[in-house]
Amino acid sequence: MRFAHASTVAVALAFAAAGAAHAGSVNAVTAFSSVNPHGVWSYGYGTTGTSFTAYTDYVPNNGGQTNVNFWTLDGYVPVVGRNQSGVTVIGTAGTNLFPTNVLLMHPGESTDSIVQWTAPKAGTYKFSGLYEILDEDPTGITALIFDNATDITSTAFNGGTGVLTGPPANLATKRPGGSEAFSFTLTVKKREVVSFGLNNDGNYLFDTTGLKLLVQSVTAGP
Repeated sequence: MRFAHASTVAVALAFAAAGAAHAGSVNAVTAFSSVNPHGVWSYGYGTTGTSFTAYTDYVPNNGGQTNVNFWTLDGYVPVVGRNQSGVTVIGTAGTNLFPTNVLLMHPGESTDSIVQWTAPKAGTYKFSGLYEILDEDPTGITALIFDNATDITSTAFNGGTGVLTGPPANLATKRPGGSEAFSFTLTVKKREVVSFGLNNDGNYLFDTTGLKLLVQSVTAGP
């Protein structure tokens, strides 16, 4: 899946701003930003739990699709993005679905796409959400969740069920495919990192995947 290319240098947001995002809960989808990192969230690529490089290439209005925006590596996969247009659209590749209520992810040929949450304060947090297939002919992905370098869960979809086929213009025939929900609680130190990665499971083609992610503070220290 190719993405239209536009180069920009992201301006880093001061980590102190993460404190404002702490109250109550934070939603990775609604918090998606053209700034990287942004509060508690960072978007990048690497090997989940081992290495992470922040994206610096932001692509607005991907392929002429208004308010469909991506962080990407050199204008191609891996990517993290969001459809902020308010309506579900078909991706520019014609085989993938871009809903509005998930982060849009795609792994690279040899690298994971990663969304990271950094703890603004020490405490206990609940993480909940799901990964869902958004391609018509998925070749399999592995959903990865790590607390620093500790593997929380690694779920292989192994193909799964793609979005329903039909005329590209007929959104009524298009639905997200197989999904895997997650929910867990962690007690973490300040600035501890929880990574949500997407690995290609051996074949990076047709691997568009949605990520829903909500982080709720259960207890938090100073």
